[in-house]
Amino acid sequence: TVVAMTGGMMLMSDDLTKLRHTRFRIITRIFPLTGASAVALDLHRPSKIGIPCLLRLWCTDESRVDMNESVRGSVTTDDEKDEKTYDHTELSIQTSRAAAFFPDRSPSNPFLRIRNCVRVAEGLGKWSVVSVSNWSDIPMTVSEPLSTFLPPASRDSVDTSSSSKLGFHVLAFWGSKYSWIPHQRGGKQRTLGKRLDPHETEIFHVKPVRDEPQYIGSDIHFTCGHEVRFFRASDCWLELGLNNYCRRSGYIFVFLPKCGDGIKATVNGKCGHFELVSTISPDGDGPPGKVLRLWVTVRGDGSDNDGLISMMF
Repeated sequence: TVVAMTGGMMLMSDDLTKLRHTRFRIITRIFPLTGASAVALDLHRPSKIGIPCLLRLWCTDESRVDMNESVRGSVTTDDEKDEKTYDHTELSIQTSRAAAFFPDRSPSNPFLRIRNCVRVAEGLGKWSVVSVSNWSDIPMTVSEPLSTFLPPASRDSVDTSSSSKLGFHVLAFWGSKYSWIPHQRGGKQRTLGKRLDPHETEIFHVKPVRDEPQYIGSDIHFTCGHEVRFFRASDCWLELGLNNYCRRSGYIFVFLPKCGDGIKATVNGKCGHFELVSTISPDGDGPPGKVLRLWVTVRGDGSDNDGLISMMF
């Protein structure tokens, strides 16, 4: 988790041919690395053993924070990219280059937090990725105020990320557990946390709820967005494609607002199976929204339907 969040070098010294499937899957869920480096939120108030336990990244589909003008010309758009020759290190290199220091380039605006930002497919929105760790040798509950987990505000617009009237989607990545935090009108500050075993870590994703179909995340990649190639949605359907340059499998979570029971899902061109995880009423008016979980297998064979998910509701 720490390697993934900090964007450091991932070196595997194990004999991969002898790893159990459950252990090997841990590697696939943090690969590829993003090139972004998390900020330690408790750097100046570390745990009793002197190691920060809170690391935060944020993800966004806003292109203006991808990188500044001097390196933007090197970006390869989705339309220009040849999926058959996909280079999974490209985004990592671009992100690192954008945040690096160059003597002949003016410094970037520190409030953009480019070094801590992961660019994702258009339509996915903005959310925060926060890891909480227990470095002690005894079980411990690690918790922080909800405001610690919220994504940063936009620099040039009125941002409702920190005061969403519809609440927040919260997805615990390693536990693959979803919860909804409703909007709070004053009162005691909410906290978010988990009881962790010794040297255990959890990654929380916090995304503001919107009154439209949303991709909440998955247990396929630790960012809950880097695995998505494209996302499109309307009032009665959504379609998304997962990166299919290698074999992957896992659950994805989607939110469908104010939908009935007539939901149909297609995965890889075949009938897909889903289960209801939660029913929420963000605005308290009309039919409730539904959070669904679907099992997806990406074959990595380059076929047209590989990694393609569509839903009608």
